[in-house]
Amino acid sequence: MNYKQSDITGITWTRCRAVTINNPLPGKGQINIVTSQPIGPNCVFLEETALSTGIETLTFDSGGCQTTYVPASIITLLDPTTGNPTGETVTQEKLYQILYSLYLATAILRDGVQ
Repeated sequence: MNYKQSDITGITWTRCRAVTINNPLPGKGQINIVTSQPIGPNCVFLEETALSTGIETLTFDSGGCQTTYVPASIITLLDPTTGNPTGETVTQEKLYQILYSLYLATAILRDGVQ
């Protein structure tokens, strides 16, 4: 018997709850246990499953995935509202440039540097 058990109706989905970008110096950082080679820059996406009952939304960790930085690799841009392709693409190199610029702008703002 489960104390105060009740049936629920709702929807579930998987979402990315955190992104970690690893940008080690060349020859540093994590080592691939199969090849014994440095992994290099990579991006790790931590996922969670959300359950909405209509009254509240509960979340719990549910895995993740990762990608290695390949500058020429093409990313197809999607509309975050619909998930549909926008017709635009960007390279991982361009994304790196955008994130680099965001980091420096944020650090400069934090440090009060003009």
